Amino acid sequence: ATTQKHRSHWTARVQDPSLNPHRFLPTPVPSKPISKITEPPVFREVARDSEPPTCARDPGAFCILDRYNDYRAYISPDGTCANNANQIIGYINIDSAEAGSADQEYLGCVNADWQVEDENDEPIGLIDPGRALLRDHSGSIVAEFDNTGCVKGEDGSYLGQFEGFTYRSMKTISLYLMFVDPGMLSCIEG
Repeated sequence: ATTQKHRSHWTARVQDPSLNPHRFLPTPVPSKPISKITEPPVFREVARDSEPPTCARDPGAFCILDRYNDYRAYISPDGTCANNANQIIGYINIDSAEAGSADQEYLGCVNADWQVEDENDEPIGLIDPGRALLRDHSGSIVAEFDNTGCVKGEDGSYLGQFEGFTYRSMKTISLYLMFVDPGMLSCIEG
């Protein structure tokens, strides 16, 4: 057999494909026996409240409605965030503008320059209090507020409302949207 000197010369010689040194396809993934395949986790459906608890409308509290104006969650005056299944989903220290997880792990804060920082003090967003905007790390608008607490997303679609909203509470609302309930910022329904 003659060896091929240049790649551009065509040859009719066909090699056994298992000997091809230029094989680009990876070897197949070893398959698991059927007995090893586990069932996907079952998500337990929890009872959801359609009406907010009375404490959600206390002075200093924020009652949060979703894009269909259905009750979604609330932020109590002490900063405890609870969803419509009465589960605590996070905490916001309103005085120091810091957010924490339901396990009380530090998630981030809003600094004196209105920058939203994550737990490593890296800027991940910016609040524009003059125009009532929340921007992400690249400067793109992710939320826009009006004086009634209505929130519009990056594409201008209605995302929900924060009852009890004032412009002084923009840090609290921004911490909620960026850390506690970022799914609310999604313009895609679901």
